[in-house]
Amino acid sequence: MAVSVVAKFVADEWFKIMAILCFLIFVVSLTVELRVDNVLVGFFSLSGLLWGIGEMACRPYREILVEDFAGPGWGKLSGRPRRLNAPGLILFALSISVAALGCLRGWPMVSAMVSAI
Repeated sequence: MAVSVVAKFVADEWFKIMAILCFLIFVVSLTVELRVDNVLVGFFSLSGLLWGIGEMACRPYREILVEDFAGPGWGKLSGRPRRLNAPGLILFALSISVAALGCLRGWPMVSAMVSAI
C-alpha cells in the first residue's frame, strides 16, 4: 500500500511543522490583542516552539557506510534517527517549565469556570 507524499512528509517532519506553527502563534500573541489571555497563549506557544526545536536538536542528519552483504561493495544509509542529547534535553526541560508556567497562569481561569458550574 502506497503512502502519500504529504503523509510521509508530515510523519518525518512533524517537529519542524510544530515549531513553525507555534512560532507564528507566539508572534500573534505578542502583536495582536486576542479574546483570551495573550500571556497564556504566549506561554503555551513558546513551550511548543521549544519542544519542536528540541526535537530538531535530537534528530541531526546522519549518513553511515555499511557493507553490502548481497554482493561486493558498500552501501550508504542516511536518515534522522532520534538520539537524546544535552541540547535537546535542555530544550525539553525549558519547554516543560514554560508549560508549567502556562498552567499556573491559567489555573485561576479554570477554577473560576468550574466554580461557575
